[in-house]
Amino acid sequence: MIRSAGLAERPLDEEDVGFQLAPRINAVGRLGDPRHVVELLTTPSEQRAMAMAQFCEDSNQQRRDLCAAIEAEALALLEADGIAPGVRVPPLVLLVQNHWHHGVIGIVAARLMERFGRPVALLAGDDQGRFRASVRAPRWFAVDAALQSCGELLEAFGGHPAAGGFTVVSHRVAPLQERLEQQAATALQQGESALVVAPEAHLSLEQVNGAFLKTLRALAPFGVGHPVPLFWSHNCRVLRQQGLRGGHRRFELACGEARFPAIAWRWPHGPAPQQVDVAFRIAWDRRGAQPQLQLEIAALRAARQEAMIHKQGRQYWCRSTEGGIQLRNASGQRLTVPWPLPEDADPPPKQQQPLHPYVRQLAIQAAADLGLAV
Repeated sequence: MIRSAGLAERPLDEEDVGFQLAPRINAVGRLGDPRHVVELLTTPSEQRAMAMAQFCEDSNQQRRDLCAAIEAEALALLEADGIAPGVRVPPLVLLVQNHWHHGVIGIVAARLMERFGRPVALLAGDDQGRFRASVRAPRWFAVDAALQSCGELLEAFGGHPAAGGFTVVSHRVAPLQERLEQQAATALQQGESALVVAPEAHLSLEQVNGAFLKTLRALAPFGVGHPVPLFWSHNCRVLRQQGLRGGHRRFELACGEARFPAIAWRWPHGPAPQQVDVAFRIAWDRRGAQPQLQLEIAALRAARQEAMIHKQGRQYWCRSTEGGIQLRNASGQRLTVPWPLPEDADPPPKQQQPLHPYVRQLAIQAAADLGLAV
């Protein structure tokens, strides 16, 4: 299987296992009999193992095709109802189609959840006149608790806070949808109301290189409980951008003298503006003869010259000015703080008072939000 996936020429890492090998194994059970995988892993015959590896390869391609078709159909159904990111998004997305393959609707539900930032339930018909569903949800919505509260409407259900499944008869789909939407609306008001990413640190693109990524990889393996670090960079230039098949979008970004290719997987938006703040992870793109560094984009926004920060229950607006940071409070009072900050031991210039510790901390937080070098 490693050979058939084209991974035999280099050491494997957790991304190879999670995104190359595991989907091939997983596809067999989703679409048919998982005993083929058991045979692959236990047969003493290399010839039989290669045949089973090819079977996994073919199953994975079939899984990809099914997911792409279901996702395209789901998006078309939502678009027909006027639902799109940034336009109109209900508290919960629920779609029903008899012909969808139950083995892959969970994958598509996860993709739609990432696109819309809402709980998603996809229902596929079975041969007994019922619907079997897969549900995926953001952090602010607990799938298992929601299904438990609707238990009297369901034939069977199970799951955990982030994902679950259920079986329902057709005449109960409408009341179930109404109940789940009400729960999602309540949770949305109490939880996160928008798609939010939380980078761990500001990083100029000029600091990104192979040595930095090698040091970062020393923290591997990464996974759900130990995610790949997410960085952000301020005021990058978009030199090129191109839509790709599958809804992805490729970029070339520049900051100072640094230039990097970047990819946004399943990009739900249109073209990006020319100046952006970008949240990204750093990875190797190994598709060519020589691997090269690539940024994997988690989020983009138009570059901001002003930011709003919160400290001790108060709001402040901050912006970068020549030689400093301007802070403005809710009453409109302004204070310009020099940046970089003078050291505590430095004597203040004549006629200037030493910075209060509160103002100093406020300026440091403002600099981080504005992407200024600390």
